[in-house]
Amino acid sequence: MKNRRPATSAVAVILLLLALLWMIVIFYLSGQSVKDSTSLSQFFCHGPARYLAEIDWLNAYAGIPQAKAYAFWLTRLDGIVRKTAHFTEYAVLAMILYGTLRLLQARILFIAGKSGMIAFIASVLFAVQDEWHQMFVPGRGPGVRDVFIDSCGAAFGIAVLWLLVFRKTKSRNFKA
Repeated sequence: MKNRRPATSAVAVILLLLALLWMIVIFYLSGQSVKDSTSLSQFFCHGPARYLAEIDWLNAYAGIPQAKAYAFWLTRLDGIVRKTAHFTEYAVLAMILYGTLRLLQARILFIAGKSGMIAFIASVLFAVQDEWHQMFVPGRGPGVRDVFIDSCGAAFGIAVLWLLVFRKTKSRNFKA
């Protein structure tokens, strides 16, 4: 038992540092100008947009003139990439926070059984702060929809981690 505590503490510290690092990454990405942010998201969209623009039957079905097909698909895919990035950023953040809190709950009694909720609330509060931060970035602004997407990502991340890792731990403890 004594050997396990220092290892758990070390892992918790590493996870806390990882959470802090991830928050810095999110803060940095949110601090990019609209031009830089668009450039980054469209980097992932050019290939698929080019491919979709060449599918004549799809563009005809969508009522998109061939000359405007690339711009149409680039815009649509850019929106999808941006919202998926929001969702994923906060799923990862919530997973790191939830894992950390689950490790610490034996030592900090007030979080016992509440680590998922605390991780979710912390992630949502960081999302709100992130959107507030964007008010001060040229060309960008806060969005309630983005906070909602971030919150859904956080809930999803916690649910996935619980299903893949902690649910098994809980059921093993009940059998013993």
